[in-house]
Amino acid sequence: MATLPAMTMTDLPHPTVDRSRLLRTAGAGALLAGLSYALMPVLVFTLLAEENPDVAAGKLAVQWVGAVELAVFAGLAAGTAILVLSVDALLRHPFLRATGLLSAAAWLFVGGQTFANAASGANLAEAAPALADQQVADHAVSVVITGSVAVAALTAAGWLLGLATAGRNAGIVGLPGTVVAVAATVVMIGPIVAWQVPFGAVALIPAYLVLGVILLRRARTAARRADLTTG
Repeated sequence: MATLPAMTMTDLPHPTVDRSRLLRTAGAGALLAGLSYALMPVLVFTLLAEENPDVAAGKLAVQWVGAVELAVFAGLAAGTAILVLSVDALLRHPFLRATGLLSAAAWLFVGGQTFANAASGANLAEAAPALADQQVADHAVSVVITGSVAVAALTAAGWLLGLATAGRNAGIVGLPGTVVAVAATVVMIGPIVAWQVPFGAVALIPAYLVLGVILLRRARTAARRADLTTG
């Protein structure tokens, strides 16, 4: 009775990577992240306009902000994850995958904390009737949010540096994308090191928007090359 030859790992077919599709998905993720985060300055100015010395009353007045901020940070987290996973499918780089997904998770945590903070108006008044106690509680939550933003920014900076090196070597980004990634990293890390504040994280807005455009253009170029090869 004839037996079939045993197959080794080298005999198995290797799946082909659709470079154009992955670059296009990465670009869409970067644009989603950048556009989502771009809504935050609008919300910040809205909150400043509604500032109320009575902490609990102020939260009740702008209770809708919690849901909007949750949506903003969820969009930022989702876009970041899509960008990171798409690039990882091209690079298979453990450092980029770890730092990028940590950044996405940190942004989602920030969204949950901002939602809880904005939605706590009535409960805060009941739990801490004294204004001084409300201020302490509000400050404590703000400290947690600030720390989470710092973590998200630092891990995003690590991912951008990895993209500027390994990503450039793999042809995912060129010199313009490398410059954008390095510049955003410096802007994010600088304030954290110098003043212990993470406001430099807003550099991700232009960085992700520009990278999104770059990745979409490279996706189109990759598609043209694939058509020429198969044609």
